[in-house]
Parts: sequence; structure tokens; C-alpha cells
Amino acid sequence: MNRAFTPSESELAWAWKVLDAYEVGTVEGRGAVALDGAMIDLPVVARARRLLAETERS
Repeated sequence: MNRAFTPSESELAWAWKVLDAYEVGTVEGRGAVALDGAMIDLPVVARARRLLAETERS
């Protein structure tokens, strides 16, 4: 796999952080959460999931 297209460690850490925050928000009944001053909603969650999926494929 081309390393240029592989997510970096910081991108992967961000993705896990997003998914963790979103899961907590979902359990609490919220549709979106704030994380590090940014709104985490479904499109952001989908991006995080894609990053993690790219890692699994490589």
C-alpha cells in the first residue's frame, strides 16, 4: 500500500477520539457532540470510520 494514502497516527487517534465521543453522545441521547471545539455529527463520524477502514484494508 502506498504510504502517502495511509492515515497518519494522529489521524487515527483523531478518528478513535471522534468515535468515542460520538458513542458517549449517542448513549446520552444527543445527535451531535462537541469535541475540541468542533461539532461532531454524522458526516464527521463517517469520515472517522472511513479513515479506520482504510487502515484495516492495508
